[in-house]
Amino acid sequence: MNYKKYFFLALFLFGGALFAEGPSKKVHVSSGKGGIKFYHLEFTLTPENAVKPFGESKYGPRKFESSDGQFEIFIKKDKFPVSSPAKEFIILRMPSGNHPSKLALFNSLKSMIESKKGSVKVILELNPYYIPEKNKLNEANVFFRTAKGAYIDRLDWR
Repeated sequence: MNYKKYFFLALFLFGGALFAEGPSKKVHVSSGKGGIKFYHLEFTLTPENAVKPFGESKYGPRKFESSDGQFEIFIKKDKFPVSSPAKEFIILRMPSGNHPSKLALFNSLKSMIESKKGSVKVILELNPYYIPEKNKLNEANVFFRTAKGAYIDRLDWR
């Protein structure tokens, strides 16, 4: 048998999966009180994958501004490493609550998006919409990682 031929055929067919860097990133799992699992993802926001909100929502006009520490931006679905039922964008939200860490992040993101330059590494919380068995979201929403009112900028918090 000509094993070389089959080897190169297999390499050709499956080599892309071995050598290409795909969109998937490792989801970090941590346990909270009562054994509740939290799913976090380190993600880099750039002008190519993030846009400020636009149009109307059920809450009125969408604005890229911090109100009580709460804000949101949109991530282009095709640039996000976890699949979702989103049509075009995944909504990334910061929960409310004033804390200096949230304002600092907001100002960094606003500067990056408006100048269309740079990048900002963020930690996302995929709960409660993440289905770990499928590496999939069942809604088009994710959140910035927070605890005790503050934005948490690392995976290994405690």
